[in-house]
Amino acid sequence: MKKTAPAPRPQSSQAPEKKPSAPTPSHLIRSATAAAAVACSGLGCASTPPVVGPPLPPDEDCPPGSIEAMDKLDILDLMMFALVDTPVSGPITVREGRGVVRLAREHGNLPSRAQFFGEFFIAKQYVHGRFTTLRVKDKQYPVCVELLDYNTRARGIPRLPGGDDQSAVIYPHVELRSVRHFERFD
Repeated sequence: MKKTAPAPRPQSSQAPEKKPSAPTPSHLIRSATAAAAVACSGLGCASTPPVVGPPLPPDEDCPPGSIEAMDKLDILDLMMFALVDTPVSGPITVREGRGVVRLAREHGNLPSRAQFFGEFFIAKQYVHGRFTTLRVKDKQYPVCVELLDYNTRARGIPRLPGGDDQSAVIYPHVELRSVRHFERFD
């Protein structure tokens, strides 16, 4: 029997094989979670703590000139009826971070639809808000205004079912209160 030489291997036109890349942070988190689940499958392991949203802000001074501006606009120490700036009339979802509310009617020297710009803070049971800029037509003013529960007059507005640690479902009708200092949220 005659032996034949093995056929030459074809040259690959593909790029050389890549080495595995370093694991991504999300991959490390999933791996750590899986390892924790395996390690905690015994009786002696406590449950994992729930996911907690960003911390609520501390006390904060009002923007410079805001007390004088609110006094001039006749809204210092005033409660105002407003709407979260949305075309929807039923429950809405707001997200942690920048937000806008607008007056539902005239208050002090402000026309309805004047806009307050600031931030929403999502807490476990409430949505808090701090608003530091007021826009009326083409003018802007520094202000110190926060969200208020219409029924209880407590700071913040109650969350409705739904949302997560970065978003919350609320009714769009809110109360605003001008303040002289932003206090820490409870």
